[in-house]
Amino acid sequence: MKTLLLILLTASLLSTGLSAQTEMDTDLSDLKWKNRVLLIFSPNSTHTDLNSTLRMIKEHQDGFEERDLLFYEIIENSGNYDSDHLLSDENAKELRDRFNIDPSEFRIILIGKDGGSKYRSDEFIRHEKLFDVIDEMPMRRLEMKENG
Repeated sequence: MKTLLLILLTASLLSTGLSAQTEMDTDLSDLKWKNRVLLIFSPNSTHTDLNSTLRMIKEHQDGFEERDLLFYEIIENSGNYDSDHLLSDENAKELRDRFNIDPSEFRIILIGKDGGSKYRSDEFIRHEKLFDVIDEMPMRRLEMKENG
């Protein structure tokens, strides 16, 4: 349900523009030990791999929730949000700089709960690949064991 709200909120913001929302600065350290984060960098909002990724997220929202996985879209140097956090443009630029991503590039980076970069791709990745990478992480294996 939370992910559905996130997707609806994303669609709403995309149609009304980010200026209508109150920006809340956030950085990845706010999410450390709580969430995994999928950073989606795109040169524009019409990029094929971006749209494929957003469609994949929508279709597999239960898998995202189960894995405590949030996502952020960074379009050029503008931040986007998940349901609880909005990246300021400054934070979006800092993330591009931190991961050395040019605004003209498409890139996906998976950040683990420990804050480390776990996977990178310069193209759309299928949910099976993404979930396999996460499910092989030691912390995720422990979560699956604890949750039966």
